[in-house]
Amino acid sequence: MCEEINEFDICPYTDAEAVEALGKLADHPAVLEVSKAIFPDKEPEFLRTVLKSVRSIDEFQILVMNKAVEWVLSTTAHNFSYDGIAIRGCHQHTASGNQFIWIDSEKLTDLHRL
Repeated sequence: MCEEINEFDICPYTDAEAVEALGKLADHPAVLEVSKAIFPDKEPEFLRTVLKSVRSIDEFQILVMNKAVEWVLSTTAHNFSYDGIAIRGCHQHTASGNQFIWIDSEKLTDLHRL
């Protein structure tokens, strides 16, 4: 959490804040449609159930975002090119020791799990 927050600060959620926000998000009507798209082999309530049960940002990334990114890439991207992308380095970002690589270019900033 940020020590001093002004209207222009963007701070990452703590696990507790993320759990609270995801619990609220789970009740949004669009969650059922998103669930059908991202998890077509599961019941429509699957995503809602997951969002209400996650206990950390890492768990959300593993259970939801991994599948969501796969879905976006499979339905919108025809190929992936890394030309012009600068690899900024490998950093540990989680208590569980998972390693991530930060990829950055003028149009792309993303965090990828190794």
